Amino acid sequence: NKKWTIPFKSLKGVNCVINIYKRGYTGSSVTTLSPNVSGTPGVAAAQPFSFEEDDDENLLNVIRVKTGYINLVETTRDGLADLYPQTNTEHFVEVYYGITPVFTGFMQAQTFENEWGPAPRELSFPVISPLGIMDGFTFNTINPPTRVTFGTLFREIISGSNGAYSNVQIQSTGGNPTTSINEFNSM
Repeated sequence: NKKWTIPFKSLKGVNCVINIYKRGYTGSSVTTLSPNVSGTPGVAAAQPFSFEEDDDENLLNVIRVKTGYINLVETTRDGLADLYPQTNTEHFVEVYYGITPVFTGFMQAQTFENEWGPAPRELSFPVISPLGIMDGFTFNTINPPTRVTFGTLFREIISGSNGAYSNVQIQSTGGNPTTSINEFNSM
């Protein structure tokens, strides 16, 4: 369930929003981190979100990972303590530019802070695309698949991530980009 939302405007004046979902959160209230909300524990920093595609010099490496940062200013000391993820898949992130999704991924279980004396702290929460979570993932070498297909690799990656998935988003050039995970069980 969605736990936090961070509205901000782009440099071009477009309304943007960062939605953060917390695994296991069963509440119905969503905390809006905005200067327009009184008592908010934090607000978006001057550059609230940035991301880039990791560039690999090896052109044969087809996996591209996007990484970035959510940057917030903590207005209340330790007011954003609940936002610190304990694992790399506890907080799922969506970023929208207007109504267009520009990033989906996970907050990493680390945080960077800049503290300048008694002033509020600026916190940077690293984020990574779902493929980045699989970086360094060890495949099953004891019982490897006899025939390697996209489906078998995909199933192994998903089961190795210890995630619970109801839908899997696959980038495509046409058709329905949302495919039920059950459709991969027959592969």
